[in-house]
This record gives sequence, C-alpha cells and structure tokens, in this order.
Amino acid sequence: MRQAFEKMLQAYMRENLNGFMRYVSDNFEGDISVLEDALEKDFRYFDNIRIYVSISRITKRGKYYDVCFRYNRRVTSTKTGSVLKDNSTSCASFELKDNQIKLVKLMAPLIFGVSEPADVATAVNQEAVGTQVLRVDQEGNVEKTKQGEKVETAETPKAPEEISYESECVDPSKQEGYDFDNKSKVVGWGVPGMDILFQGNIIFFFGSAPHGIIKMPQADLDDIGSCPTTGYQGEALNIMPGDIYCVWTNGGTYVKMKVTAVGANDSCFDFAVSKNNNF
Repeated sequence: MRQAFEKMLQAYMRENLNGFMRYVSDNFEGDISVLEDALEKDFRYFDNIRIYVSISRITKRGKYYDVCFRYNRRVTSTKTGSVLKDNSTSCASFELKDNQIKLVKLMAPLIFGVSEPADVATAVNQEAVGTQVLRVDQEGNVEKTKQGEKVETAETPKAPEEISYESECVDPSKQEGYDFDNKSKVVGWGVPGMDILFQGNIIFFFGSAPHGIIKMPQADLDDIGSCPTTGYQGEALNIMPGDIYCVWTNGGTYVKMKVTAVGANDSCFDFAVSKNNNF
C-alpha cells in the first residue's frame, strides 16, 4: 500500500501523467477525465513540485484502503516564479483489484489535481478545515486560502462578508462632528479631520469637490451595495430620521449612513465604511 502511494507521488513530482494515471482505478469516484485534465494543468502551472508525505494511518475496509497523511508541499509558480508552500492533512482511498493497488478517491485539500478540486475531490478532510492550503484558478494564479468545510473551486464566489455597522451620536450644540477616516468625534467648526457636522436640519460636509455627501433613495443600509462616485454636494438639507446618505471623505473613505435621530443636543446615525465605493 505504502509502496503504491509512493510510486504515485513520485510520478506526480516528475510530472509523468501516464505514469500517474496507471495507478488510478476505472472506478475513480471523481471525474477521471477531469482528474487527467487537472493533472495537466498542475504540470503547466507548477514547476519543481516537491511533496513530503507522512502517513498517519491506513484503514482497511474489505478490498479498500483509506490512507490519511500529513503533507508538506513546495512548488514554483510558472506564472510568477514564486516559490509557494503549504502543509496540511488529507486522505485518499485505494482498492485492491487483480492484485494491483489503484486510487479510487481523493479528499480535499488535494495534493494531486489541485486545479480542479470540485470534480476531483469527493469530500473534505475535516481535520484540515481552517488550515492554509494552495488554491489555483483557471488562469494559473495561485494563492493560499483557508480550507473550507465543503469542496469548492477557485472560481466559487466567496460568501459575502457580513457588513459591520456602527452607531454614533454627536452633540451639535458643542459643534461636535465626526471623522469617518479615523472613526472618531471631533469638536470645532471645520477642524482638521472633521467630515460632517449636524446643525439644525442640515448636515455640513467639510472637504473639497468631488468629495461630499449625497442623499440615497434606499430605505435600508443593506440595500446599498455601492455608493456613487459622482454627484456629491457640500451639505445635506432638510434631514430627517430614516434618511440615508453616502459620504465620500477627503481621505478617500466611502461611507453609507442612516440618520437615526436629529436634535439640538443629540444627532445620531448608523454607518459602515469602505476603502472603495463597494460594500
């Protein structure tokens, strides 16, 4: 068993496609044609492949053998010339057929066929979840990313991160304004760093065009996926609780904010910031 696994590993590191496929069963549980295509991509995207494997356990199930192992991998990206490394744990299953050991299943993270995880791996080794592993897209761009609980391709869109909203209140009677770049209150009309200041039913913006403040038609902050890049003004008039605005600060920060209270001593708002106009 160990010898067959080692021969597969050596064939892969030598980029010997035919030699590797000799050890793959016709009963391979992934897509065998995709596996072959993935190997060709691996050999196109990677050079100087070195994988050091330490088998942790072998479990026999009738004619099947489950092999779990820890690996240390080092490859060179043919696209950038960068040396890339990762290490994690994974498993593979083999069958004994006609006195020959053949590969029937691979789990993610993959050490073979890294370019097509969705159609090569049938499951994820749960011990590896959260570890940093190599991931390659269809253009040969390689990155290290956390191994998820489910098999996914490099093109699978990541779930959008939950936006974190903050709440603040300022005291207009004290000329207390807000600096979104530093997320802090500032006091004094137009002092350095001040982005907005509530006065009566007006929000004043401190900065220069094309930066400013603009009222948005949406009724909820979650409905704003991006702020405009043009159309900003130096002030917002007739503000009321529930109004939603975008702010583009002189420091380059984009803000979506919802006015929650307007008062002589207490004006409040919920907001989220972004380094670009997308949220």
